[in-house]
Amino acid sequence: MKTPWAVILCKFADGDDEPFPLQRYKNMFTTSNTGSKWNMIKYFSEYSHGQLDLTGTQIFGWFKLNKSVADYNGPNGGRSQLIKWARKAATDNGVDLGPFFSTIVCCNRWKDIGSVGSGVVSQGPLTLNPQLLGHEMGHVYGMNHSRIDGSTTDYMDPWDIMSAANVFSASDAEYGPIGPGVNAWNMRSRGWLDESRVWKVSCNFDQEVKLRPLVRHDLNGFLAAEMPGGYLAEFRLPEGWDGGIPRPAILVHRFDGGNSYLMSGNSGSSDLVAGDSFGSEEPSKVDSLFHSFHRLDVVSIDAAKNEATLRLRCHEPDPLFGLTVDPMYLILSGKAYLIWVEMKHPHVPKVAEVEKILRTMSREEQNAALARAKAITEYSSLVEAAIARVRGETK
Repeated sequence: MKTPWAVILCKFADGDDEPFPLQRYKNMFTTSNTGSKWNMIKYFSEYSHGQLDLTGTQIFGWFKLNKSVADYNGPNGGRSQLIKWARKAATDNGVDLGPFFSTIVCCNRWKDIGSVGSGVVSQGPLTLNPQLLGHEMGHVYGMNHSRIDGSTTDYMDPWDIMSAANVFSASDAEYGPIGPGVNAWNMRSRGWLDESRVWKVSCNFDQEVKLRPLVRHDLNGFLAAEMPGGYLAEFRLPEGWDGGIPRPAILVHRFDGGNSYLMSGNSGSSDLVAGDSFGSEEPSKVDSLFHSFHRLDVVSIDAAKNEATLRLRCHEPDPLFGLTVDPMYLILSGKAYLIWVEMKHPHVPKVAEVEKILRTMSREEQNAALARAKAITEYSSLVEAAIARVRGETK
């Protein structure tokens, strides 16, 4: 999807100084880049898995406003007004803003950066960096602040750009702070996550899955894994946009009400490494026949090979009884209904009837039926032994 931005350079009435040469803005936003590769075209291309195309972005200006910094900070100023002033200055100078997705206004003075529905404001020499711009442009694309599980406080996920400036940032020689990336759930919320590269299986399963780093759409393999409950697991490496994160790790997020939430593993850590786990405790033998569990284990991380291996497990027990209600249960009294059931469905069924039903089932369904029958037998033995002890009898 083509989303070119109109970048409008403006000078307040206070002075004609320019915080950066014009080429700096071209390097940051356009294909006329002669400097650092870590610009906004690259950022949003990589974290949309190639779906966003910002290559049509253009720089316009400098334009002199008839408004001062004091006007901006006054009762009739603010970000929305500044964008209106800048757009008017551009159109008054013959610029057609119709073809552009949104607007970024870069002013020569002050120090504010922020976004509104109509675009982004970046003022003075301190705010023109990919970290802050990625965050504010992310808002215009529809992303909200990221959080951690158990809290509604914003800016709490240091591995995600939507928590800037409370994040693990890398440093670029030209631009200063860059990154980190966008988490998988925020990408999915905007339709940017390549769903064909997300491992998805409905219960039940026990499988090892290999993940590539989330941003490495150029490599073959899965880029995220989905777990029951709406959790997405992703692999992140301390390089590129993520150069400031502490270590290679697996991150797990959920999404609710427009915000992503970073989850903690069973050890309490959010960035999971080999030996860490997330989800249910390790299930015992197969009491899992009657209990649900879902669990992620980090088997290994090989940063040199851009590969992490996860073990993903899920079990949801089948209901022991059907969901349909026998109308006779609603008509007859308790004792009468038991007599009715025994007449129609004797507690010792005929073998031929059981075989007839089993032939309609797949081998997997037959195995599940056998497992349930064995479990019921084990429970019956336990109950029988308990009653014998209660009655003082011996077996």
